[in-house]
Amino acid sequence: MAELEEITPTDGSTGEVICTPSKVGGITTVSNEAVEDTDPAIAEAIAAGIANQIATSIDVAFLGDGSGAAKVPDGLLSTTYQTVDTGASVTNLDPFIAAIFKAKSVGANIDRWIMNPTVAETLSKIKKQTGSNEPLLQLVADGIQVAGIPVLTDPNVDAATVAWGIDSTRTTTVLRKGTEVKRFDVPRQDGQDVRGIARVGFAFRHPQANVRLYDAA
Repeated sequence: MAELEEITPTDGSTGEVICTPSKVGGITTVSNEAVEDTDPAIAEAIAAGIANQIATSIDVAFLGDGSGAAKVPDGLLSTTYQTVDTGASVTNLDPFIAAIFKAKSVGANIDRWIMNPTVAETLSKIKKQTGSNEPLLQLVADGIQVAGIPVLTDPNVDAATVAWGIDSTRTTTVLRKGTEVKRFDVPRQDGQDVRGIARVGFAFRHPQANVRLYDAA
């Protein structure tokens, strides 16, 4: 536009993604004798186990398609993500480069990969060239990077998926209530209930920003 030309105001087009957090929890009953006589304290160990169970359940739901059980929210596999065909095996980083540009084609930027630890191990063993012992990727204290992007590992990534490329700015985990672990007396059993509760949901605000790498054959 020309210098000093008036800028015409416009109304931006907006939409909304509704996210209803779901409850996830666990509970274990333990006797008061066990609470009082164990070292390390069993109640604290149970509480830590329940918190871990809740975290794992959230990961499973996030990476799944919501069809595994009733009341499980829809996860990544249920969305209209983009795909890259890796073929039967990954021998170089070409599929990851393709995923990066797939995301860029819709204005997104992959800022992390999510893959099963076994896949991360396989990638870490790829050599720079035939006959070389020098790995293509550098393994550092906090894991590996693929094409300059950090890798997060999770054993709950399904076996058919090599990796997910995620734009975290367009994928939101809604934490309605963080994990809360409490103990309650159970007088009739002379024991205690150790209960953990969290309320979590997922909002995939731009599903095409995420790319699934897998063997399409």
